[in-house]
Amino acid sequence: MLPVNGLYGHIQRNNLKSILLLCVFFLLFESLTVVFYLPDAARSASIAQQDSEAESTLGSTEPHAVVDPVGVMGESMRQVFADGGWAPPITGAFCWLAVAWLFLNYAVTKATKARPVERRDEPRLYNIVENLSLLAGLPRPAIYVMETEAMNAYAAGMTPRTAMIAVSRGLLQGLDDDELEAVAAHEIIHIRNRDTRLVAVASLFSGILFRMGWLIVSFNLQPNARMLLTLPLLGFFFWETMGLVIWACFTVILGGWLVRFAISRARDLNADAGAVELTKNPAALASALRKIQGRETLPGVDVTVDAMLFVSNSSGPLSTHPSPRARVEALQGVVPDMAAGIGIDALSARREGLNWATVTAAANRTPKWVSHPYVLLPAVLLNFSVTYAMASAFNPALAEKMSDFLGFHAPAGEAAPPAQAAPLRSSPPPIPQTLSKGTSGDAGSPHRGARKFYSLLP
Repeated sequence: MLPVNGLYGHIQRNNLKSILLLCVFFLLFESLTVVFYLPDAARSASIAQQDSEAESTLGSTEPHAVVDPVGVMGESMRQVFADGGWAPPITGAFCWLAVAWLFLNYAVTKATKARPVERRDEPRLYNIVENLSLLAGLPRPAIYVMETEAMNAYAAGMTPRTAMIAVSRGLLQGLDDDELEAVAAHEIIHIRNRDTRLVAVASLFSGILFRMGWLIVSFNLQPNARMLLTLPLLGFFFWETMGLVIWACFTVILGGWLVRFAISRARDLNADAGAVELTKNPAALASALRKIQGRETLPGVDVTVDAMLFVSNSSGPLSTHPSPRARVEALQGVVPDMAAGIGIDALSARREGLNWATVTAAANRTPKWVSHPYVLLPAVLLNFSVTYAMASAFNPALAEKMSDFLGFHAPAGEAAPPAQAAPLRSSPPPIPQTLSKGTSGDAGSPHRGARKFYSLLP
């Protein structure tokens, strides 16, 4: 039916894609060091060139030195990295990602209004998920129900032991047992294939970087009142602003492409194939797709949740689902006559165009919780702690600057031992010869007051 690769190879590919996204995530944050410090390096090269030209203009006997701007900028950037300028962006990215990861499941369940249920609450759903987990050789995931009339479901979790499945109330009421089993099997296969881990990494990647980049682009490029407020600042920070905008545009383009590349649309087709393998009932899955079509939209969800859904009608740069038509046609290869008379074309009603409107729509659906104070504040505190610990171990000068910035000072007992008090003198100490040079009988000597001061000491 489908060119499904081996399970081990599929899992390894998902792990490699997750690592790739994380590496790009950290590299993009590290590139902020170049964005902020390269203009200063360029100014240093320009000043060095101007000084060299000024010396030659003033008639200096020295030959006119040709300043290599690339060399000066490279040396300035090397000094920035040597002084520890590389640490804050990458540690900030790590801390932000770590805190957002801890809040991911909470944010997803809160966005979908999902609540955990037990067997006594939903015996029908509980028995279906439990049986499918046994067939797939997985521990039973936690089961949640979304109290909404929309018909959809999703799976989430880093590992099969921490996984969860959420099903909407509309899905429970609108599908029969076979159709509900087919949908639950699809989500079980996502857990088995480790698709949930890849989707979580990609969602945070796009949620943090895409949203951050888009806010910068929209703030500086859209003609509105905010742009007018930034115009006066361009005179002082023109190159920094331009570098930040270029970085943001590159991040939005690369981020959208990487998410679509990493979360291949074939993952849903593979999950459909696995669901058919578990249930032996492809017609039930196709029937569920027909019933869900047009009723799948969960109000208020962001792209973090959208990438996890059983069916999604979203489009644009962060679209990660195949069209329902492609999924039904794949199933039609198993049962050729099952789709007769249902109007498959109606299932493919999607906006596939990629333009400013679709990019804006996708950007507006990036998760706002990743920049919420309950995520940013712990991330900032953790970032400072990690950076300070690294600086204390490898760069004491940077640690001292951070301490001075916060007004921290080492206790007197831990500070460097003070110099021993000099013994009291009966006569003023000798003035160094290099400091006492001047005209003879120097009444106006700058050291005369020093001699008078020392003569007053006992």
